[in-house]
Amino acid sequence: MSEYREKVVLDTNIMLSALMSPNGTSAAAVASVLMNNDVVQSAQTYAELGEKLASKKLQKYIPAELRQQALDFFAAAAEFVEAPCKHTACRDPKDNKFLDIADAGGAVTLVTGDKDLLALQGQEKALGMNFNSMSGRNWLDLHPLPVQAAANDANTSVPSMFTLRQPVLG
Repeated sequence: MSEYREKVVLDTNIMLSALMSPNGTSAAAVASVLMNNDVVQSAQTYAELGEKLASKKLQKYIPAELRQQALDFFAAAAEFVEAPCKHTACRDPKDNKFLDIADAGGAVTLVTGDKDLLALQGQEKALGMNFNSMSGRNWLDLHPLPVQAAANDANTSVPSMFTLRQPVLG
């Protein structure tokens, strides 16, 4: 019997927060998502992650090796979808792409740390969206990390936490 795995979108903000603070809430939320769900992204959001990781601002916080590991991991671990521009509900137009990906990819949840995306929380259905937006903290409240996994990874970097969900390469 195959296990049902929900599709989830992780926005760039939460992935960067996870990398900058590997023992923080965002890192735990990302690990929780990866353990039991399928991540959906687009070429556009993957490129955005790469651009942010290459920025001078983040270079001092995230070592080069970790930046490349994270990019390689998300290239292999996520399902890439074509997401036509459909949504305009976000007050920051650049964030509408995450709504489009969630919709096109059949995601159930968009996990984000972005205040503009979180402002839509609770309004998704009224706006014609078939997914929920929530913070990493809200995700963890609903989907806590197993105690053993959290204990094993308490002092490790985010990519080692990512190994809780091995990507299927094919």
